[in-house]
Amino acid sequence: MDYLTIETEERLVKSQRITNIRNQKDEVIWFDLIQNNYDTPVIYEVQGVIPVLDPFGSILSYNVTVKKSEVQSLEG
Repeated sequence: MDYLTIETEERLVKSQRITNIRNQKDEVIWFDLIQNNYDTPVIYEVQGVIPVLDPFGSILSYNVTVKKSEVQSLEG
């Protein structure tokens, strides 16, 4: 299984799936190898969300743990 931990500004929920994970330069950084080309963004399922707090208890961002989805299609 492939797991990632990413930081987001928005709170995600376990019913969501995400794809097209990008870096700060707006480049997609996670692809699946399809027909010898890295051209298909990977789809992940949200497994858990942990808020990142400042010293005063305000939420700065969220650390999201995601798992590669067995179904690599957004249909359905």
